[in-house]
Amino acid sequence: MTGQNNAWRPPEPEAGPAPGTAFTSPGSRLVAYLIDLAVQFVIGVVLGGLTVIVAAVFWPLSIIAALANTVVSVGYFP
Repeated sequence: MTGQNNAWRPPEPEAGPAPGTAFTSPGSRLVAYLIDLAVQFVIGVVLGGLTVIVAAVFWPLSIIAALANTVVSVGYFP
């Protein structure tokens, strides 16, 4: 066993989503997810209020505002 290096070596870093990038930590991903939820909540509250106001004036238009709220809720993350 002469000439062999038996020293411990750290594991290879995990490959990221693209060359030259690395995955972020779970903590920063959690913070980003909470910010996304806050943005989606604010948009939902605004569109919900708009739905109520429009329904008081002319109820058929409130369907469009309610559909916009649904589209934002479903389509935000993808």
